[in-house]
Amino acid sequence: MRAYIIRRILLIIPTLFLVSIIVFLSVRFIPGDVIDVMESMTVVAGGTGEGFDREALERMLGLDVPVWVQYGRWMGGIFLHGSLGTSLMGDWPVEKGIIERLPVTLELGIVASQPELPNSAR
Repeated sequence: MRAYIIRRILLIIPTLFLVSIIVFLSVRFIPGDVIDVMESMTVVAGGTGEGFDREALERMLGLDVPVWVQYGRWMGGIFLHGSLGTSLMGDWPVEKGIIERLPVTLELGIVASQPELPNSAR
Protein backbone atom coordinates (compact mmCIF):
# COMPACT_ATOMS: atom_id res chain seq x y z
CA MET A 1 0.00 0.00 0.00
CA ARG A 2 2.84 2.39 0.83
CA ALA A 3 4.49 1.74 -2.55
CA TYR A 4 1.20 2.49 -4.31
CA ILE A 5 0.81 5.81 -2.47
CA ILE A 6 4.41 6.82 -3.21
CA ARG A 7 3.96 5.93 -6.88
CA ARG A 8 0.76 7.99 -7.08
CA ILE A 9 2.43 10.97 -5.41
CA LEU A 10 5.38 10.75 -7.81
CA LEU A 11 2.99 10.64 -10.77
CA ILE A 12 1.69 14.05 -9.73
CA ILE A 13 4.95 15.67 -10.91
CA PRO A 14 4.77 14.72 -14.62
CA THR A 15 1.00 15.25 -14.62
CA LEU A 16 1.33 18.81 -13.32
CA PHE A 17 4.14 19.46 -15.79
CA LEU A 18 1.99 18.32 -18.73
CA VAL A 19 -1.02 20.28 -17.50
CA SER A 20 1.12 23.42 -17.15
CA ILE A 21 2.37 23.04 -20.72
CA ILE A 22 -1.18 22.54 -22.02
CA VAL A 23 -2.46 25.60 -20.13
CA PHE A 24 0.46 27.75 -21.25
CA LEU A 25 0.23 26.74 -24.90
CA SER A 26 -3.57 26.89 -25.07
CA VAL A 27 -3.38 30.65 -24.56
CA ARG A 28 -1.03 30.90 -27.53
CA PHE A 29 -3.24 28.82 -29.85
CA ILE A 30 -6.17 31.24 -29.82
CA PRO A 31 -6.36 33.56 -32.83
CA GLY A 32 -4.55 36.85 -32.39
CA ASP A 33 -2.77 37.76 -29.20
CA VAL A 34 -3.20 39.93 -26.15
CA ILE A 35 -1.73 42.95 -27.93
CA ASP A 36 -4.47 42.75 -30.58
CA VAL A 37 -7.06 42.69 -27.79
CA MET A 38 -5.43 45.67 -26.05
CA GLU A 39 -5.40 47.60 -29.31
CA SER A 40 -9.07 46.82 -30.01
CA MET A 41 -10.00 47.88 -26.47
CA THR A 42 -8.25 51.20 -27.07
CA VAL A 43 -10.32 51.72 -30.21
CA VAL A 44 -13.56 50.75 -28.41
CA ALA A 45 -12.74 53.15 -25.58
CA GLY A 46 -12.69 56.01 -28.05
CA GLY A 47 -9.06 55.96 -29.16
CA THR A 48 -7.92 55.58 -32.72
CA GLY A 49 -5.42 52.81 -32.17
CA GLU A 50 -2.80 54.94 -33.90
CA GLY A 51 0.51 55.39 -32.16
CA PHE A 52 0.14 51.92 -30.66
CA ASP A 53 3.74 50.71 -30.29
CA ARG A 54 3.43 46.95 -30.78
CA GLU A 55 7.16 46.24 -30.47
CA ALA A 56 7.43 48.10 -27.16
CA LEU A 57 4.44 46.19 -25.76
CA GLU A 58 5.89 42.87 -26.92
CA ARG A 59 9.15 43.73 -25.17
CA MET A 60 7.36 44.87 -21.99
CA LEU A 61 5.19 41.72 -21.85
CA GLY A 62 8.09 39.41 -22.74
CA LEU A 63 6.48 38.26 -25.97
CA ASP A 64 9.57 39.08 -28.00
CA VAL A 65 11.38 35.92 -26.87
CA PRO A 66 10.79 32.28 -27.90
CA VAL A 67 7.84 30.41 -26.36
CA TRP A 68 10.12 28.08 -24.35
CA VAL A 69 11.76 31.12 -22.71
CA GLN A 70 8.33 32.57 -21.92
CA TYR A 71 7.32 29.24 -20.35
CA GLY A 72 10.53 29.14 -18.30
CA ARG A 73 9.94 32.66 -17.00
CA TRP A 74 6.33 31.80 -16.13
CA MET A 75 7.30 28.63 -14.27
CA GLY A 76 10.17 30.49 -12.58
CA GLY A 77 7.72 33.08 -11.31
CA ILE A 78 5.51 30.34 -9.91
CA PHE A 79 8.30 28.40 -8.19
CA LEU A 80 10.54 31.28 -7.08
CA HIS A 81 7.96 33.91 -6.17
CA GLY A 82 4.73 31.95 -5.80
CA SER A 83 3.12 34.25 -8.35
CA LEU A 84 1.02 33.29 -11.35
CA GLY A 85 1.76 36.68 -12.86
CA THR A 86 -0.24 39.79 -13.58
CA SER A 87 -3.51 39.94 -15.48
CA LEU A 88 -2.89 41.46 -18.88
CA MET A 89 -6.35 42.96 -19.03
CA GLY A 90 -6.61 44.48 -15.58
CA ASP A 91 -3.07 44.81 -14.22
CA TRP A 92 -3.83 42.93 -10.98
CA PRO A 93 -2.32 39.70 -9.62
CA VAL A 94 -3.86 36.58 -11.17
CA GLU A 95 -4.11 35.02 -7.69
CA LYS A 96 -6.49 37.82 -6.66
CA GLY A 97 -8.85 36.98 -9.53
CA ILE A 98 -8.75 33.28 -8.67
CA ILE A 99 -9.44 33.92 -4.97
CA GLU A 100 -12.36 36.25 -5.81
CA ARG A 101 -13.99 33.56 -7.96
CA LEU A 102 -13.20 30.60 -5.71
CA PRO A 103 -16.40 30.70 -3.55
CA VAL A 104 -18.67 30.55 -6.59
CA THR A 105 -16.51 27.83 -8.17
CA LEU A 106 -16.69 25.72 -5.01
CA GLU A 107 -20.44 26.23 -4.75
CA LEU A 108 -20.95 25.13 -8.35
CA GLY A 109 -18.74 22.09 -7.76
CA ILE A 110 -20.67 21.09 -4.65
CA VAL A 111 -24.04 21.54 -6.32
CA ALA A 112 -22.91 19.62 -9.41
CA SER A 113 -21.67 16.71 -7.30
CA GLN A 114 -24.98 16.26 -5.48
CA PRO A 115 -26.79 13.11 -6.55
CA GLU A 116 -29.96 13.67 -8.49
CA LEU A 117 -33.15 12.94 -6.58
CA PRO A 118 -35.38 10.21 -7.96
CA ASN A 119 -38.64 11.35 -9.60
CA SER A 120 -40.72 10.13 -6.65
CA ALA A 121 -38.85 12.39 -4.20
CA ARG A 122 -39.49 15.59 -6.16
